[in-house]
Amino acid sequence: MAAPADRSAVLLATGRGLLPPAGATLVVCVSGGADSVALLRLLHAAGSWPLVVFHLDHGLRTESAADAVWVVSLCRDLGVACEVATVALRELARARKQGLEQAGREERYRRVAALASRLQAQAILTAHHRDDQVETVLMHLLRGAGATGARGVPARRACGATPLLRPLLHVPRADLHDYLRSLGQDWREDRSNRDLTLRRNALRHRVLPLLEDAEPGFSQALLTWSQAQSDGKGAGGVLYRQLRDHDLEPSRQRVRRLGELAAGSAGEALHLGPWLITRAGAELEWQDLRAGPRPPLPSRRIIGPGSALHGACALLLRQEPQPAAAALRTRPGEAWLDHAAVAWPLAWRPVEAADWWQPLGAPGRQRVFKTLSDRKVPRSRRAQVLVISDAQGVIWIPGLGISQRVRVRDGSATVLHGWVLPVPDLAGDGAGSLKK
Repeated sequence: MAAPADRSAVLLATGRGLLPPAGATLVVCVSGGADSVALLRLLHAAGSWPLVVFHLDHGLRTESAADAVWVVSLCRDLGVACEVATVALRELARARKQGLEQAGREERYRRVAALASRLQAQAILTAHHRDDQVETVLMHLLRGAGATGARGVPARRACGATPLLRPLLHVPRADLHDYLRSLGQDWREDRSNRDLTLRRNALRHRVLPLLEDAEPGFSQALLTWSQAQSDGKGAGGVLYRQLRDHDLEPSRQRVRRLGELAAGSAGEALHLGPWLITRAGAELEWQDLRAGPRPPLPSRRIIGPGSALHGACALLLRQEPQPAAAALRTRPGEAWLDHAAVAWPLAWRPVEAADWWQPLGAPGRQRVFKTLSDRKVPRSRRAQVLVISDAQGVIWIPGLGISQRVRVRDGSATVLHGWVLPVPDLAGDGAGSLKK
């Protein structure tokens, strides 16, 4: 048998390219189970990174407090920093109207992300391994995700502002257990892992052994097939990846509903978990409802032609002689207004519930929010739409058109030529007045 030091290098080799350079601080999630203890021992043996262990006590088992004490003791023996947090998970799940598994996963990620941010760590590490990957892929298939939904646990994902890495995804569970035995290292056993009423446990202890018995090499073949499917560019695979990227478990129903939204009309919406998903043009926009409503945008006062900033947009207004009719054709974000019909000063501001206007060519006045609805602007984005109004009301909604009242007429002596342009490279809050 290889020496423990040699074995640690071999086990970590496949995931080492995923890890940050030597010297980077890593936060390691350790439950006390064999997999996470093996990850900690492997990283400690490598000696390349400062390590901080994170342990969350969910308070679901009578022995969970003893698990936390055990993890602290292990870290003390290894000379590794350790932070322990506790949560009353049943009460939390009930308050959030979530299942225990989902609530626990979200809370673990939330807390470890906060710790990593506070420590300015370069990565968060978890001990997901090859057998976890096999179980995940099989669970997705049983839920009806289909061939294009066969992607398993990603090796890298965001966790708050810190990347979460899984460097053991190619290592079998048995190899990790053998490694710990070679060190004489024990671990904690979670009795809930033997509860066969839980789907993953039933797959692990009953279904997969039967499949491996009937077809030796089944697990590796499933992983090879999964990789081939998830590397594809099909529409179903894109929808599946969007679900996974937003921490939603894929299922046949979710993929179908998301596909129907993607194929539908702009402005339609769908609720999935904590997300409000709307179709904006050809794209799907995901809004996290847990983040609360977006803060209201400010209003900018415009005293005359010139230029100004509002967030990441620039407004340009120029007074010009009336051009030939052919030149009045507009491009997106551009407008031609009758200068004499504009009642100064102007305001560049978010749309308001009381706003009315008469769109160019329309038979009468209507609420601006109705215009936004008719033009398929997603409901989640309407409060963020910026309009330009004068003393008498809205005269221009950039991207949607101008008011009938300020249209250029045959007798207009001068026109106001306007553009609203994105300027994502500009910093600051866009404050500043429009200058003549």
